Amino acid sequence: MKFWRKGVILGSIAIVGFIVLCGLGGYSILKSFQDSAKNLEPEFARAKRNGILLTIQELSTERALAPSENAALLYKEVFDEWVKVLPDVPDERWQSFLAGNVGEDEKQEILALFDSAALKMAEASQVPTAQWTNDYTDYAFTHNAMWAPLTEVHQVWIRGGSQHGPPEELWIESLRDRLVTPNHVLESNSPGSLRTAAVMRIEVLNQVSRLFPTFLVNARGNPEKWGRLFEDNLEVLEKIEPIDPLPVWRTTAFLQFATWDNFERLNDDQKALFASARRDDGVMIDAASTEIMKFWNNAIESAKGKSGLEQYLILGDAVLKLRQRTDLVVIPLKQLWTLDSATKGAGSLDWIMANEQLMLTKQALDVLADSKKGLPQTFECKRNSVVGMKPYTYERTATGFKISAKPSDILAQDSALAKQNLVYEFKEVR
Repeated sequence: MKFWRKGVILGSIAIVGFIVLCGLGGYSILKSFQDSAKNLEPEFARAKRNGILLTIQELSTERALAPSENAALLYKEVFDEWVKVLPDVPDERWQSFLAGNVGEDEKQEILALFDSAALKMAEASQVPTAQWTNDYTDYAFTHNAMWAPLTEVHQVWIRGGSQHGPPEELWIESLRDRLVTPNHVLESNSPGSLRTAAVMRIEVLNQVSRLFPTFLVNARGNPEKWGRLFEDNLEVLEKIEPIDPLPVWRTTAFLQFATWDNFERLNDDQKALFASARRDDGVMIDAASTEIMKFWNNAIESAKGKSGLEQYLILGDAVLKLRQRTDLVVIPLKQLWTLDSATKGAGSLDWIMANEQLMLTKQALDVLADSKKGLPQTFECKRNSVVGMKPYTYERTATGFKISAKPSDILAQDSALAKQNLVYEFKEVR
């Protein structure tokens, strides 16, 4: 009997202790929600300072551009042409063309099919600006159907349609026009615009590099003319700004907040994403909103004034720390970071590589503009690699020259950026 009583007493103490621990744990969780919730207004104030919008109404444009001044209307016509023609090209054949794996006759056939669309894109490049009407009714689930078609038609245009492309030896003279379309896309500030503009810009710069040997051969016959051509195009590239991710980050911040804030307007599949997040209490809702805004406020403030690589790493580190958190208050934000608008939008790697390609091309033009008497054996590179964060190295080769960079030491060795091959190899045509 004595032992039974002792067991009852110990068991009661254990139960009471368990209840106390649960109470303390519950109180701790509740307090974390309350602490976050009471910071919502300060985070809204920070968002305003950081240029993050909080309502759909704030997205409205004060002054609509005249149709003749708005390139976005022409890009809609490009999209319509693409939709009309693409069914005539089997997917396997189209993908082979995009990859450059078709013969010359087949290439010309496909170029001719898309000639009208490419002409529209060339026309759009003559318009100074683009004012996009972004449909954000799906909030962070938004997908811009135009970006992929515009990217593909841009490739057709850059590679030269049947009648709208200038002769190869004059192609570089239209470099300014070729770089307008990616700049137009960036004016959208929508999540997919970073990747789309980057792919377009890289395509242009790759085409420039493919034509360098032709120009150097011509330079032997008229070194003054061709040396000046390199200098002129270097001047064009000097005016091209590196791609800035912050406008897209601001839009993504707005979309993530608006998605959570307008939960009741989501469809059932979209709501299911937040199945484990509490929405039965105003404090819980405000706390999650606070975490969303705080994440982006911290990222944007930390990234201001930093190099492109540092900006990318700042966001990546913030996402990594977010995914390591286990507190309930960040569940909505963690779920939002599984969407394409985040992983393939604000978190896109492509814009870094486009900025790297821009610097590589400028550095190559530095060498070529100075090569009227032949390529130098040595050259002091003064431009910094975006991914290496140090000046490029120059190497004269038997067939031309190489410009290269090693990824920065601040990158993790197993990261995607650290594995990039940052070598620009130029070979003369002999």
